[in-house]
Amino acid sequence: MKYTDHIELDSQDGRTVVRFRDDELFDLFDDLFVEHDLECEFIIKIPADAASKLHEMHFPSAVSRARVLEVLHSVPETEIERIFGLNN
Repeated sequence: MKYTDHIELDSQDGRTVVRFRDDELFDLFDDLFVEHDLECEFIIKIPADAASKLHEMHFPSAVSRARVLEVLHSVPETEIERIFGLNN
């Protein structure tokens, strides 16, 4: 599911997976998830191009998709676009 142009939400093996197409957005949301006690189980970083990586955060199956969305919704889309624009 496309959340924004730069963030996608998916499910794999009963886990919620969030993909970030920007390093700064990943850093922001990584901090926010930790602040909300939603640490992911593991992170995969895939080179997207020479300047950036695709970051995949895989949450444990005990973490509901609704809780992940709650944190994503805490940042307005205009702010997400502003942050993306810093490096792109």
